[in-house]
Amino acid sequence: MEDSVDDETSEVSRRRFLKTTAAAAGVVLIADPVLEKLLAAPPPWVRPSVKGMTASSQTIKSYIAGIKAMQALPSTDGRNWIYWASIHGNSHVPNPPPTAWATCQHGSYFFLSWHRMYVYWFEKIIRKLSKDDSFALPYWDYTDKDQRSLPLMFRDPKTSANVLYIAQRNVALGHNVNNGDPLPPSAVDSANAINNYSNFMSPTGSGASFGGQYLPLPKHFSSPYGALESTPHNTVHGQLGGSSGWMNNPDLAARDPIFWLHHANIDRLWNSWRIKWGGGEPVTTPAWTNPKFTFFNENGTAVTMSACQILNAAAQLQYTYESQPPVPIVNCPTTITAGVIPRLIRRDLIKNPGPPVELNKRVQVALPVVPAIDQNLNSIAPSKTKLVLNLDGIHVSRRPGMHYEVYVGLKQGQTPDPTGPYFVGNITFFSAFAHGEEHGGTLSQSFIINAAVARGDRNGGKLHVDIVPQGPIEVPVTVDSITISTEE
Repeated sequence: MEDSVDDETSEVSRRRFLKTTAAAAGVVLIADPVLEKLLAAPPPWVRPSVKGMTASSQTIKSYIAGIKAMQALPSTDGRNWIYWASIHGNSHVPNPPPTAWATCQHGSYFFLSWHRMYVYWFEKIIRKLSKDDSFALPYWDYTDKDQRSLPLMFRDPKTSANVLYIAQRNVALGHNVNNGDPLPPSAVDSANAINNYSNFMSPTGSGASFGGQYLPLPKHFSSPYGALESTPHNTVHGQLGGSSGWMNNPDLAARDPIFWLHHANIDRLWNSWRIKWGGGEPVTTPAWTNPKFTFFNENGTAVTMSACQILNAAAQLQYTYESQPPVPIVNCPTTITAGVIPRLIRRDLIKNPGPPVELNKRVQVALPVVPAIDQNLNSIAPSKTKLVLNLDGIHVSRRPGMHYEVYVGLKQGQTPDPTGPYFVGNITFFSAFAHGEEHGGTLSQSFIINAAVARGDRNGGKLHVDIVPQGPIEVPVTVDSITISTEE
């Protein structure tokens, strides 16, 4: 049913009310002379949930208008729709490469900061080009069980004017997202990342952190993924794009208008993690704080930003999220010294002795229980030393449009449940390939498993690792090595 004019007025009033209440909540402004030159200082914009919106909602109409305006710009304009999507990725980069093309960060602790900048400047471009000064980018909270289907206005092809609809999505038999088929529960899980990973950064070679592994320099693609990047970020990309759709290809993903609502939600979940952990640990290594990434502002001028300029979104970037409590302030230190590069101290306790595991169906690997597992569970604080499941040498011939659920400690015959205590995460593939590569990729993933092992079944001296496909198996996937180790 179409919204009335009164409905539109009501939505605008609601948004203004939310802005006012956010300002009254005492948002702390941080003085930053660089940002003062770049940013206006209105009351904070409140990014609203897309839940309940329709094609006639003012937010959606402004979003459509902004996209059309971006599409109409010259191809050399940094705000042009394809140019802007190519900042995320493009397999056909000209020589010399256009400014900022193919610079997205995946598989490291740069992932969250880079995408926060990318979404922030996109929002400002839409606000300017749509001529709606109150526009704030909506987020799609698919973690809500009532929002697991693609919002209706993104899957309605009735009019060619609907730029939110694209055909290049997952239309596999039994899972057609443009028909409203819901995302599977394991694809949208965020509780595992938020509740079980208190550390933002992990050492190089380890994905056992919320934000991702340490790298000395930005890198377009890497692995293993941090917990939030793996799920729900990668899994939602994969389930929306399928084997050949845009959302499952980093070189094309940002051309799908749902990309931006997905990433607004990932950004919101970063805030949720910081609220959970009292602000979260500040990353003090200059390798994270110093690099500057290039984008374009709403006027088409190239701008650069560093991670320290976006750490506190409300204070520094002037936006908050609807219904989200204030996020604790965590500042980068005034003086950042080189310090100690985080080092991976990994001690393998169990290793699967067999040949590579083929993931051509549900697979169960039985690992022998050793006394060191119980010793670590009983005597070592999880914040200091972690029990980690490592899947190394994951080989895939081409990008699949599905993921694999991973469980630790299930009893024989027990039904896998991604909302239960034995679910530890997913094997995901979104950024397993470099630009344009379709001949194969190799990656690794790791999961903190303290809670699952403590509760899990160890009868018969065996600890079971179950790997369960979530979607049709279209391409061969093998895993060279499965180990349980401790990490410090």
